[in-house]
Amino acid sequence: NVPNLPKRLEDASDRADRMRIRHLGKLTVLDDTYNANPASVMAALDALMEIPAAGIRAAALGSMFELGDEAPRLHRDIGTLAARLGVRRLYALGPNAEDYAAGARDAGMPRVVVCPDHEHMAEAVLSDSGDGDILLVKGSRGTRMERLIALLADHYGEISPNTSSSFKQHGGDR
Repeated sequence: NVPNLPKRLEDASDRADRMRIRHLGKLTVLDDTYNANPASVMAALDALMEIPAAGIRAAALGSMFELGDEAPRLHRDIGTLAARLGVRRLYALGPNAEDYAAGARDAGMPRVVVCPDHEHMAEAVLSDSGDGDILLVKGSRGTRMERLIALLADHYGEISPNTSSSFKQHGGDR
């Protein structure tokens, strides 16, 4: 449950684009768009699985940069982990999107979408989303995953301060 999340997640909500829970229409978005590396993506996936959801859990992941020759394997490993944790849908963007997808598919994830750009990713998310679903959005700065959040917000309307909260406010600081 939420109180058992790692300490590093407790302080992650100090920035608006780190572990921020946003309510956009029927979709809850876990906005962790600030940056990504394998450890932070694993922690964000753990957090996603700890947040109570009436619907399914999905992840929109942009590639992680500066990983060198290990990049394909590390992206596949994250895709595999997401599927094993119980993430039901993966939307992948960037140069290593196919690697995320391969890991997720090989581990049996039911829906995996490789997206050429943020607009296609937003269309896929909007098409698939149901009431009570939660979507993690995360990627390296270079993938500009905040653009996906903006597209979703444009579709559902403005996010008011009363409909956005930090992970801490949902029990992440216990």
